[in-house]
Amino acid sequence: MMLYLDTRALVKLYVDEPLSQELSAAVDESEAVATSLLAYAEAMMAFARARRDAKLSLLMGIVTSWMRSKRIGPAL
Repeated sequence: MMLYLDTRALVKLYVDEPLSQELSAAVDESEAVATSLLAYAEAMMAFARARRDAKLSLLMGIVTSWMRSKRIGPAL
Protein backbone atom coordinates (compact mmCIF):
# COMPACT_ATOMS: atom_id res chain seq x y z
CA MET A 1 0.00 0.00 0.00
CA MET A 2 1.20 3.52 -0.79
CA LEU A 3 0.53 6.17 1.83
CA TYR A 4 0.27 9.88 1.06
CA LEU A 5 0.98 12.25 3.96
CA ASP A 6 -0.08 15.87 3.99
CA THR A 7 1.89 18.29 6.14
CA ARG A 8 -0.24 17.76 9.23
CA ALA A 9 0.30 13.99 9.06
CA LEU A 10 4.02 14.40 8.32
CA VAL A 11 4.49 16.55 11.42
CA LYS A 12 2.68 13.97 13.56
CA LEU A 13 5.54 11.56 12.86
CA TYR A 14 7.94 13.87 14.73
CA VAL A 15 5.77 15.77 17.20
CA ASP A 16 3.85 13.82 19.82
CA GLU A 17 0.21 14.59 19.04
CA PRO A 18 -3.03 12.62 19.15
CA LEU A 19 -2.88 9.72 16.68
CA SER A 20 0.91 10.02 16.22
CA GLN A 21 1.44 6.38 17.24
CA GLU A 22 -1.28 5.11 14.90
CA LEU A 23 0.16 7.09 12.00
CA SER A 24 3.65 5.77 12.73
CA ALA A 25 2.31 2.22 12.62
CA ALA A 26 0.60 2.91 9.28
CA VAL A 27 3.87 4.26 7.85
CA ASP A 28 5.74 1.18 9.07
CA GLU A 29 3.20 -1.07 7.34
CA SER A 30 3.16 0.83 4.04
CA GLU A 31 5.28 -0.07 1.03
CA ALA A 32 5.90 3.58 0.12
CA VAL A 33 5.22 7.00 1.60
CA ALA A 34 4.71 10.13 -0.52
CA THR A 35 4.19 13.81 0.16
CA SER A 36 4.25 17.06 -1.79
CA LEU A 37 7.19 19.40 -2.28
CA LEU A 38 5.22 22.10 -0.46
CA ALA A 39 4.96 19.84 2.61
CA TYR A 40 8.70 20.19 3.27
CA ALA A 41 8.52 23.98 3.70
CA GLU A 42 5.30 23.76 5.68
CA ALA A 43 6.76 21.07 7.95
CA MET A 44 9.89 23.15 8.64
CA MET A 45 7.64 26.00 9.80
CA ALA A 46 5.62 23.62 11.98
CA PHE A 47 8.81 22.17 13.50
CA ALA A 48 10.10 25.67 14.30
CA ARG A 49 6.77 26.55 15.93
CA ALA A 50 6.74 23.28 17.89
CA ARG A 51 10.30 23.87 19.07
CA ARG A 52 9.30 27.34 20.27
CA ASP A 53 6.36 25.74 22.06
CA ALA A 54 8.74 23.14 23.58
CA LYS A 55 6.89 20.22 21.99
CA LEU A 56 9.96 18.89 20.20
CA SER A 57 12.80 17.12 21.88
CA LEU A 58 16.37 18.32 21.64
CA LEU A 59 17.06 15.40 19.30
CA MET A 60 14.45 16.55 16.80
CA GLY A 61 15.96 20.02 16.82
CA ILE A 62 19.33 18.52 15.99
CA VAL A 63 17.82 16.38 13.21
CA THR A 64 16.05 19.32 11.56
CA SER A 65 19.22 21.42 11.73
CA TRP A 66 21.19 18.58 10.15
CA MET A 67 18.55 18.21 7.41
CA ARG A 68 18.84 21.89 6.58
CA SER A 69 22.63 21.76 6.48
CA LYS A 70 22.53 18.78 4.09
CA ARG A 71 19.65 20.29 2.11
CA ILE A 72 17.59 17.15 2.55
CA GLY A 73 14.02 17.49 1.45
CA PRO A 74 11.34 15.51 -0.29
CA ALA A 75 12.27 13.32 -3.21
CA LEU A 76 11.34 14.55 -6.67
